[in-house]
Amino acid sequence: HPFNGRLTKFIGHEKLFLELSDTTGVPLKLALAQAWKESCWGTNGSSIWGLKGGSGFQNYDSIESAIKAYYKLMRYGQSGYYWSCIQSKNYDALVERYAPSFENNHASYMATLYVVMGWVTSKGL
Repeated sequence: HPFNGRLTKFIGHEKLFLELSDTTGVPLKLALAQAWKESCWGTNGSSIWGLKGGSGFQNYDSIESAIKAYYKLMRYGQSGYYWSCIQSKNYDALVERYAPSFENNHASYMATLYVVMGWVTSKGL
């Protein structure tokens, strides 16, 4: 079982995800897919999305803060680069900047991203 008996930290935050996806335009399927790839929805590691700050991975005082930071990054971060990729649905370019291939297995990341995005879509989310 991928959660190793742990519950996702996202339980109880469903409305926040939906609200932020609606207000920012960042697709829910992308947010959930990246969160799955980075932390199995908050059940692995300490950083839900692997968000980095000036001195490494960011720590947040709450799950809400982490969720909001992700959506802000995707909408406004990297001088609008992520948002441009989202608008053109160029997730490959987004991931290459977000999780560069010199640090990650790009093909594996993209495969996981598309599988989870497909699953989210199949659930009508």
